[in-house]
Amino acid sequence: MNDRLVLKLLRAANQRLEAAQYLQGKEAFRIESIYLGGYTVEICLKAMILVHTPLGGRRQRMQEFKRLERHDLEMLQRSLVRTGRFIPPGVRRALLRVSTVWGTELRYEVGLMRRQDVDEFLDAVRDVRDWVRGAMR
Repeated sequence: MNDRLVLKLLRAANQRLEAAQYLQGKEAFRIESIYLGGYTVEICLKAMILVHTPLGGRRQRMQEFKRLERHDLEMLQRSLVRTGRFIPPGVRRALLRVSTVWGTELRYEVGLMRRQDVDEFLDAVRDVRDWVRGAMR
């Protein structure tokens, strides 16, 4: 796979996950860890959708991502399935875990979170990211 746009998205997803993992250990920034971890999954799903989009339509698809519902993980999953891509049960469980915790409204949240909750969330994020990486090899 040599599409520059897809590779850029995968690098962005990895960078968001690295930042999330760094913040995971900082008690005061665990909400931020989840916030960035959720973006990791969003970006991974978009990259996977693009891989299953004909080369000539990828830039247009990116423009679609920038419109309404661009952060809707369930909509992105449906879009991925419409491309014919099967999402394994373990990845579906990880996506469910992420989508029940993460949303862009987290940018307005304050407070502390339990380390165990953040650990479990980021485990699910890594499961999705690892599946996407493996599927693109």
